[in-house]
Amino acid sequence: ARNIFSSQQSPATITITPNSSTVQDTYTLVGANTTNPTTREVAIRTINGAAQSPATPVKATGHAQHPAAAAQGTLTVFNNASAPQQVNAGTAFNVGGGVKLVSDAPAYIPAGNGFNNGHLSVTGHAVPAGRMGNIGAGVLNVTPCCAGGISVSNGAFTGGQDAANYSFLQQSDVNNAISQSIKDVTKQDALNDLTRQLHPGEQLLGSTRCTTTLQADEPIGDQGTNVNSANVSYLMKCTTTAYDNLGAQNIVKGLLTQKANSSLGPGYVLVNNIQTNLTSQTTAKNTLSLFFTGKGVWAYQFSDAQKLQLAKAIAGKTVAEAQRILKNTPGISNATINVNGGNALPADYNQISIVIQPIAGLNGGGTPPPTGSPTVTGPNIQGGTPGANGKGGSAPPPGGGS
Repeated sequence: ARNIFSSQQSPATITITPNSSTVQDTYTLVGANTTNPTTREVAIRTINGAAQSPATPVKATGHAQHPAAAAQGTLTVFNNASAPQQVNAGTAFNVGGGVKLVSDAPAYIPAGNGFNNGHLSVTGHAVPAGRMGNIGAGVLNVTPCCAGGISVSNGAFTGGQDAANYSFLQQSDVNNAISQSIKDVTKQDALNDLTRQLHPGEQLLGSTRCTTTLQADEPIGDQGTNVNSANVSYLMKCTTTAYDNLGAQNIVKGLLTQKANSSLGPGYVLVNNIQTNLTSQTTAKNTLSLFFTGKGVWAYQFSDAQKLQLAKAIAGKTVAEAQRILKNTPGISNATINVNGGNALPADYNQISIVIQPIAGLNGGGTPPPTGSPTVTGPNIQGGTPGANGKGGSAPPPGGGS
């Protein structure tokens, strides 16, 4: 039996380099909810990720010292005598419990007329200063005092504060609580949270935007209450866009294959793979456009029947005649003839071996554009809300990915 494809040396060996062509083009795909090759649409979606560091305890370094503050209120002095009377500033009215209400200004009280008492209101303060001076209205209720015919009533006295000496959480305490290494780990955890949400075939697209927040479980700044320490955590939230990279590659490969088939004609096949690359992207009027390049190598493929036909066509021909035949054969870029002596090919085509040189193709795959480092803004500062006892409330939990 003849063997025109044998690797063993034959009386004549024809080495053929087939025609090949590199086909390339650029394509614009549009972001959409789903991938649709017909409309050249690629699925895109927004994904959110977050990570929060463990709480770091910090000491509150702020210090405040306030003197006691006296409660303030109003004293109304009545006169039922037939002549005007005066109550001097600094007059003290005892309300019990060691507290006195002292007038701040003199009161010139008109005379009564037998039916209505003369009266005048003046401001006053409680002695001693402090919270014990906060008393309700009417503790003194037309209580006789001072001189004949004079009595006094009080309105509510408020605003008394005891002397205070306490610590509070400063902004610098929160800012310095988190080390750079903790920030770096939290950042990587947030980015990992994004990649964990990628569906098969998806890639991140473009830049990632991140915001940071420092959260303290105690209020920040002087709130008038004692805070000795707080727990501070570092929260990073990131958002980015993912797209159907595999679907986009398949669309580009299909379009490039159509171009190759129409421009090269029959007989050409793809060698290895088509390379696709996302080169850039733009957004206009809420439409995302993705710009891809596609590139591949197509080579003419000789069937066994064609090789047999070639062997028969050049059998018994001179080398020059055989070269002319091969040169005019579609699909042949170059051909070399090796005969064992003489300048003619064997008359028996079974003694002619035809070898097709392989054509180098391209490696496949798609390469997304560099995304670079994420854009990080912040930090925002969140302090806990003081409770009734002055202790801080809990900071809000981080938002998770979607």
